[in-house]
Amino acid sequence: MAALFVTWLGGRIVVTSTSQRWAPTAYAVAFIQMVLTLTATTAAGDVVVAATWYGYSFLILSLLIVALTAVRHGMFGPRRLR
Repeated sequence: MAALFVTWLGGRIVVTSTSQRWAPTAYAVAFIQMVLTLTATTAAGDVVVAATWYGYSFLILSLLIVALTAVRHGMFGPRRLR
């Protein structure tokens, strides 16, 4: 449940911080990562640890997508006056 919430939250961060075209990619990567993480666990304790690491990794992935989009659109470059 925690992994699903983090997937939704990370997707919302990407959607509100970047253009709408990144949303399907973010959700697809998050879903694949969540399935791989949760199926790799064996015991209940491992699921909690995996969900925590999943949350951290998806947060980092979301921030990377936001940063790459900002750099690509020139948000960090010098601004020119018209």
